[in-house]
Amino acid sequence: MVFAPPARHLLRAKDLADARYAEPLDVDDMAAAAGLLRAHFSREFRRAFGETPHVYLLTRRLERA
Repeated sequence: MVFAPPARHLLRAKDLADARYAEPLDVDDMAAAAGLLRAHFSREFRRAFGETPHVYLLTRRLERA
């Protein structure tokens, strides 16, 4: 299996979570930033980063608390 870097639209959503973690942000907002439907976005995000978008967002919030 060859490593492929995450697609730009997934990075855009991840950057949104990093920048706006303290604001009322949810997976739907991240999916909209990536231009994908929520279910497809969640699958692709998990495949690319190894965790669901929800868990990623919660982890960012806990790290910065």
